[in-house]
Amino acid sequence: MIRRTLIIFLCAPVAAAAALFLFLPRYAATTATAELSENMSRLKSVATALKIYSIDMDKPPGSLRELMPNYISNEQFTASLYCDVVSKRPYDWLYFGNLKLLPSDTTIIAASPSTQIGARQMMHHRIIARANTAVEIITEEDFIAELKVQNIGQFK
Repeated sequence: MIRRTLIIFLCAPVAAAAALFLFLPRYAATTATAELSENMSRLKSVATALKIYSIDMDKPPGSLRELMPNYISNEQFTASLYCDVVSKRPYDWLYFGNLKLLPSDTTIIAASPSTQIGARQMMHHRIIARANTAVEIITEEDFIAELKVQNIGQFK
């Protein structure tokens, strides 16, 4: 009886560690997916506010901060910042809407400032918003190619 109790006592930490080892990767992947979904939802809010502003003013805003307070409240603006998956710090979205006119609904108007947007398989990708408020994930190579077509800054 003592031997059985001793074996159970000694095996319990090993079993707990094994269970943690088996379930931790799933938890990490689920957390990364949730963070990715949250960032996509945040960018959708920004893209929608940009679209409404552009319709009302007949031009896009010069910066995202011009959306406050009429198109997005100060609290909503803060809550809609990009949240880095590694540092958990908020950052401004990259904004490309200061074009003279949005030439098409597929123009990229905003993007994540980081290429690490989720789990390992999502490295070198960006979350982007288009002028039609569509939010999607594209590779860094496609992102750069589209910005070159749009003649954006360093990508001309």
